[in-house]
Amino acid sequence: MKKGQAAMEFLMTYGWAILVVLAAIGALAYFGVLGPTKYLPEQCIGPAGMDCIDKPAVSTDDYSISFALRNNLGYTINITFVNATDGDCDANLVNVTAETGDPIEVFADETGDIAITNEENAIIWVNCSEETFNEKVASTIKVYYTSARSGLDKSATYSIRGTAS
Repeated sequence: MKKGQAAMEFLMTYGWAILVVLAAIGALAYFGVLGPTKYLPEQCIGPAGMDCIDKPAVSTDDYSISFALRNNLGYTINITFVNATDGDCDANLVNVTAETGDPIEVFADETGDIAITNEENAIIWVNCSEETFNEKVASTIKVYYTSARSGLDKSATYSIRGTAS
């Protein structure tokens, strides 16, 4: 009987200790102290064929994120809409610039038509709202486009992480 009691006391003591440690880890994760996006490197990840060609640039001067993409799909695409509503950026104005052209403004509630030919680079600027912007940005930006070859509407999702310079 004494062996059973000792075993039970051992399990109860260590059980409570483990429970307290798990509660502390849960509280840290809940309040964002253990958020992985704070510790991960800067990156831009996009789909194959519409590759990111550099790290994103984050600016606290005008609360913007910009990233460069390259059209390697084999045909011209027409960017019609850019949406950034997930993460640290809530876009209200997006500029898309072909490598050889002037910036063209595309508002989030309107459609544009910016042609990016095969093997051409484009720079996408997303002006974020000041309330949602941080110095370390983790956001998902979706680029909607039309294939000039088939006329089908498609989208490309980019995962952006960057630090303001």
